[in-house]
Amino acid sequence: MKAEGGTRESEARVGRGLQWIVRQQSPDGSWKLDGAFKDKGTANDTAGTAFGLLPLLAAGKTHKPSKDGTPNPYDKVVEKGLAFLIRNQNKKNGDLGGGMYGHGLASIALCEAFGLTQDPNLRRPAQMAINYIVMAQHPSNGGWRYSPGQEGDTSVTGWQVMALKSAQMSGLDVPDATMKKAVRYLESCMDPTNKGYGYTGVGSTPTMSAVGLLCRQYLQSWGPQNPIMIEGVKNHLKPHVPGSRKDIYYFYYATQVMHHYGGEAWKDWNTKMREFLIKTQEDDKASPMYGSWSSEGDGHGRSGGRLMVTSMNLLTLEVYYRYLPLYYRDTGAKKDAAVQKAL
Repeated sequence: MKAEGGTRESEARVGRGLQWIVRQQSPDGSWKLDGAFKDKGTANDTAGTAFGLLPLLAAGKTHKPSKDGTPNPYDKVVEKGLAFLIRNQNKKNGDLGGGMYGHGLASIALCEAFGLTQDPNLRRPAQMAINYIVMAQHPSNGGWRYSPGQEGDTSVTGWQVMALKSAQMSGLDVPDATMKKAVRYLESCMDPTNKGYGYTGVGSTPTMSAVGLLCRQYLQSWGPQNPIMIEGVKNHLKPHVPGSRKDIYYFYYATQVMHHYGGEAWKDWNTKMREFLIKTQEDDKASPMYGSWSSEGDGHGRSGGRLMVTSMNLLTLEVYYRYLPLYYRDTGAKKDAAVQKAL
């Protein structure tokens, strides 16, 4: 954590945020985007539960006791959340509900929980969730959208690619053909003049470019020596630094891209991003919102609300230990083996 740019203060903020997340869990194990806070999102308990689980899993908190014998105060919380997702999964086709957005997010949570614990009880529901993503891919376009079989958009596609990569890293089965078609989709959205990415076709917005660049890192191991990656980062991420706008959806993806990109570019980005998140977290200990982040003014705040914004801010602060920074660099190393060993 320290080596990659985290601090005692940033870790303290993660701890506060996780405690707020835990307080929002419903008795049935779910989390609600339209929960008990003023800045609510749109109701989607599948997505909400994924956003509740992911920051806990990113911190290494699973439904199992800690391996070193130290207490895990979150094991029952995670267990109830996973049970909610599995209980509501379609047992025939693997759909976790909530549309492809919700399904993709919940699939990441199941795959990460399985990857961290190798719990055999999670293998089947996680694999079924991945099989549903494979089935839902557009056969020729190669992307994903709101419902299975629709021509893709870059936003929904990004979550599915993350779920597929998490599944691969956890030892689940992901067809090579699915990944190759996802690359085809990215090619169809990349602007050849500036190496950015559009929402449903050739274009370039900062947010979709961040999603597209991260997908390239996942799918093709594009590192800091790749000329197209260099151009994309220079044109679409470096001009839009942390604090320049309120858009955690963009910063969540862009921070991962920059972390894998590494070097001085990452150090500069991380300092700004880390301090911005520390400064904007709710600090009033008397407030029930203590430890969370407001969604007001955020580009996706109306749909995701405070729970989504807080979850994604936490995941951004957890980037130091959630992913290996060297994983995507152009080293020629056996990258998947390195990640499996790290897990």
